[in-house]
Amino acid sequence: MRRKIIGILICMLLLGTIIPTITSAQPVPNEKQNFNNCYMVAEGMLTDKDFPSIIGISMWKIHYTRPFNDDRAKVFYWFIRFNETAKVTIYSEENGEILWQHQGSTVPQLRIFLFNGIYIGSDDGLQISGKIGHIQIKEK
Repeated sequence: MRRKIIGILICMLLLGTIIPTITSAQPVPNEKQNFNNCYMVAEGMLTDKDFPSIIGISMWKIHYTRPFNDDRAKVFYWFIRFNETAKVTIYSEENGEILWQHQGSTVPQLRIFLFNGIYIGSDDGLQISGKIGHIQIKEK
């Protein structure tokens, strides 16, 4: 029992010294933008740039379902990093006022909560359009 406690304390000590070192080496992040109850239209490829992150991939989902036998999808949490050439636009509602639009010089990193809409993934990239409960956008 004592060995387990000592082992856990040593691991915590190592993580406590390594994590601040890794995070300080990252560039200063750009300002994050948040939008609630909006509509998103996105089309493009995922980035191949290697950003330091805990999960080092450009897209992952938590609780993803396709309730019907078509392109409609529901996603609880969705993390996406598009490349610079992607077209991403956030609207206040479908065909409504533009809240945010990707300008093409940076990599848009999207954290989406409660997505409900169309999701088509192919070799040509992703095509996404649908309602979003909350989205956080960060450009790198």
